Amino acid sequence: MKIFKEVWFLIILLSVAIAGLIIFTTEGTDDVAIKINEQVITYENFNEVMRSVQEWTGEDLTEEKLKEETIREVVYTALFDQYLESKGITVTKEEIDEKWKEVVADMGVENREEVIQKAMEDGVSEKDLNEMMERWTKEEKLMDAYREEVILTEEEIQAEYESLVSSMIEMGVEELPFEEIEEEVRESSLRRKISSLYSTDMEKMINESNIEVFFDLEKDIDEIISYQGTLEPATTEGDEL
Repeated sequence: MKIFKEVWFLIILLSVAIAGLIIFTTEGTDDVAIKINEQVITYENFNEVMRSVQEWTGEDLTEEKLKEETIREVVYTALFDQYLESKGITVTKEEIDEKWKEVVADMGVENREEVIQKAMEDGVSEKDLNEMMERWTKEEKLMDAYREEVILTEEEIQAEYESLVSSMIEMGVEELPFEEIEEEVRESSLRRKISSLYSTDMEKMINESNIEVFFDLEKDIDEIISYQGTLEPATTEGDEL
């Protein structure tokens, strides 16, 4: 089921545009705007990311709000990369090729070249898109690592089913017996628990990291980067109920 594939593709492009602009250099570089542990970003690079955030959000943000959104993008990107490195997560060419096949199927196109062409029409290079595929493949391997750690209880599974039934009732959809959707319920419950564990790990990493911003802000940096994200890879065909 190719649900919201055009919106999904725009999310790819936004992720590529942001990640592609965030270029970290070595400590000691002049004109440093932000330092995240041992990684730094210059004012020039920060301003590039900020312009991209403004363009892609399409919102009329105040200068201060735009700075805050850009700081979050930069910090979360850096810390996520550092987190993957700390977990020793790497990927092979074959694994990235498999991710490409999933993307082609989700987009409903014939081959990789059509996806690349669409990206280039929206101003994203083939190089940036390939880098994003590598990143997504790493994210999925991180998900797999969490799956090996997570143990679901029957209470959690039942709570997930009841939540799903409640949503069905609100939407006017006929309630389905647990036996008919047990696999989907277990997967949804598992993803929810993994997302919670990942959020906890990222909050811990943020708290333990040395993050410095070398320009004035109205809010405290800790308030700006308070983590509210999740670990949820792009939905592939067959994942939706």
